[in-house]
Amino acid sequence: AEIEAGSSGAAQMEKLDRLHLAYEQKGGYTYKSEITGILHSMAFTSEFYNKKIGSLSGGERTRLALAALLLEKPDLLLLDEPFSALDYQTRLQVSEDVRDIIKTEQKTAILVTHDISEAISMADTVFLLPKIPGYVKKVIPIEFEKQGIAHESIRQSKLFQEYFDLIWKELQNENKETR
Repeated sequence: AEIEAGSSGAAQMEKLDRLHLAYEQKGGYTYKSEITGILHSMAFTSEFYNKKIGSLSGGERTRLALAALLLEKPDLLLLDEPFSALDYQTRLQVSEDVRDIIKTEQKTAILVTHDISEAISMADTVFLLPKIPGYVKKVIPIEFEKQGIAHESIRQSKLFQEYFDLIWKELQNENKETR
């Protein structure tokens, strides 16, 4: 709705009030602060704001894509091999950042990965799927927090190795079954 020339001042003020209310209800005043908040939570400082996307590293692009996704406020995040194009060190750091953000934002996420360590370190539950999809072969609850293991110590813990061995054994058994 536009404010029309020649209409009464009261009618114009009423239309202006409706426009103002609609803008406010759609988050017009808070959107910029939401963007800034999400970018800062992903370790983007204001120096990144004017960079071209092509100049960002793979890890920065991955974090930026997740930030854009979080601005949509989805109930569920589907992450299909989100770190596969990253080098190992960047992959570890970005996966930790993403895990922290998912926890902080209290989002539910489904992470599809072929990396056992990544699945164990990021998930609350690991669902093993068979080579021939169609059902869940095994459900493995991941209970580091319940066992009192701090997130920064997960990969060095005995429990991490136990989960890894369990998943590896399941995968090896399936390989033997399908030969």
